[in-house]
Amino acid sequence: MSRSLACLALLWIFQFLQDPGMIFHHAKTHHRDVLTGTFFNRNMACALAAFGFVAAIALISDRLLGSIAARGGTASGLRLRRRDLVDLGVMLICLVAMLLTRSRAGLGLGLVGAALVVMLNVYAHRIWSHRPARRLILATFALLALASLALVVQMLGARLDANARVDESRLVVYATTWRIALDHPWIGTGFGTFELVFPIYRSAEMQSSGIWDRAHNTYLQLAAEGGLPFLAALTLLVLWLYMRIARPSLRDGPNRLATIFATGALLMPVLHSLVDYPTQIPGYAIPVAVIAGAAIRIVSRGSPQL
Repeated sequence: MSRSLACLALLWIFQFLQDPGMIFHHAKTHHRDVLTGTFFNRNMACALAAFGFVAAIALISDRLLGSIAARGGTASGLRLRRRDLVDLGVMLICLVAMLLTRSRAGLGLGLVGAALVVMLNVYAHRIWSHRPARRLILATFALLALASLALVVQMLGARLDANARVDESRLVVYATTWRIALDHPWIGTGFGTFELVFPIYRSAEMQSSGIWDRAHNTYLQLAAEGGLPFLAALTLLVLWLYMRIARPSLRDGPNRLATIFATGALLMPVLHSLVDYPTQIPGYAIPVAVIAGAAIRIVSRGSPQL
């Protein structure tokens, strides 16, 4: 999967370098100066490339930590094999694509997913007390700290830009969507009606114009359209499925690595849905459903690894 996504990311990069304002032969209407891949939204391109990034990190960290554990906790004599170099190249290609999107949420969540799979691999190989493992953990957290600092600086810089008004308006949209949910708590306004109902509740505090056809928070939009009981039931189902997938990643077994990847990868759309609508885009929702379905199949019947 990681190599397939790397090939796709490489195609996106070549396309972007050739003409940033085009998606193949179609002119972009938004995000003309950043990479969007085959999506109209840069966040979706970054989130999909992040799957390949996390998968490559899972493979590399598993093999390196496994080799360190086999050597009694020492990294001396450790060499990178051809497949390690290939996975390293996959990781770099996906990371470059993520950076070219300039997506704060996508890049941040990709790093969170990568950190999670590294931590799970450290736990799986039982080498917490060894110095190489501690160094890898410290390097992971240092990378996260630097990335977080870069994202904060970018966000502060965005405040000086006119486009920052859209980010500020999202808070108003969240509050308005919650008010819609409270006015229709049991059965909501009906699925697919947000674009029609929101203008009725639209606040004068919003600084951005245009049509808001999504709440940019999937959970709040589901509460408004489907009602609070539906949101509660769906949330419990998602949490149950996620824990069912994550639990085997803490135990030894033939499919441990697959569940580690799925645990890190599926955390990204769960958190991303708090600030955007990734699972409402078919091109992203389908890979998420495939990963979740394959992971459930694995933990249920012990199928081969992904």
